[in-house]
Amino acid sequence: MNQEDLKNLMGWLQAIYKETQSTRGAVLESRRSLDMIAEIRDSTHKGTPDSGDAERKIEDTRHQLENRISKLEDSINDLRSLVKDMHSKIDRLK
Repeated sequence: MNQEDLKNLMGWLQAIYKETQSTRGAVLESRRSLDMIAEIRDSTHKGTPDSGDAERKIEDTRHQLENRISKLEDSINDLRSLVKDMHSKIDRLK
């Protein structure tokens, strides 16, 4: 491999690392949303007078988790594309 090939390879690896970091951030946000489920459970067990509040919290949590899952799926697909691109470019270098 020449210097330009190594430079390109490092760029691809950095891009993959960046995508991995953003995926980790999405996972942490999802975990925070999951923590809300315990709060919702506590609210419903206490018999809050406003059952609509518990329903709202449940719906909010569900929407947040669905959004996070979609972002994670997008990040995974981006990583797959990057890896496939790297693989094909490395095959050409051989």
